[in-house]
Parts: sequence; C-alpha cells; structure tokens
Amino acid sequence: MNLLAIAVGGMIGGVLRMFLETCIPTPGSFPFGTLVINLSGSFVLGLFYRFADNHGLPAWIRNGFGVGLIGAFTTFSTFCLESVQLLHIHPVLMPVYTLVSLLGGPVLAFIGDKIAFGMTRPTSETRESIAQ
Repeated sequence: MNLLAIAVGGMIGGVLRMFLETCIPTPGSFPFGTLVINLSGSFVLGLFYRFADNHGLPAWIRNGFGVGLIGAFTTFSTFCLESVQLLHIHPVLMPVYTLVSLLGGPVLAFIGDKIAFGMTRPTSETRESIAQ
C-alpha cells in the first residue's frame, strides 16, 4: 500500500509542479517558480506532518502525501541546478536565492508545524505514543 500511495502522490506532485512552473513567471531568469514551490512545499509538509501526528494518520497516507506528493512537488536537485545557472546569469542574485531557499524552507516548515499544532490537538492515543 505504501508504494502505491507514493507512486500516486508522486504523479500528482510532479504534475502539479510542472503546472505551477509554467504559471509562475521567471523575471530576469530568476527561478522564482522553484523558490515558490520549494518554500510552499516546506510549509505544507510541516503543516501536514503535525496534523498527521495529532490524528494518528496511517503510514501509507503519510508516505503518499509526504514522500510522494510533496517529494515530487519540491526538489533539491532543481534548486541546485538553478542556483548554478543563476550564478552564471546574475551572480549577485544567486546568494539571495540560495539563502532565501535554505533559510525560508526550514522556517516555513516550522511555521506550518506550529499552525497545525494550534489548529488540532493530539488524540489521547497520539499523546501516549509521543510520551513514550
């Protein structure tokens, strides 16, 4: 069940990523689409995993959404490639893009986690398993 969930999630995440990449403009060759996708994916992943923990969602749902959908939606390899390409085109913007991505991703994942924690309360089963 896990592999099927990851495959379906990956298909959806990859198609969603491609769709957004074509919709989000790239002003002056700046990889704004990848930046928006990676930062929003970090936020949604933080939000989702807190929600999943609080509600005891099964592993196949966690894997399908987290590994499959968000894993295909966001991508470190594209970030790395576009950083190198940006270095050649706009060397001054490359560190800005890199820092915003590397700092913004974890910060938004943290914010997503905290928002989800505030919206949901762990079930008694989840609290017991977290305490152990």
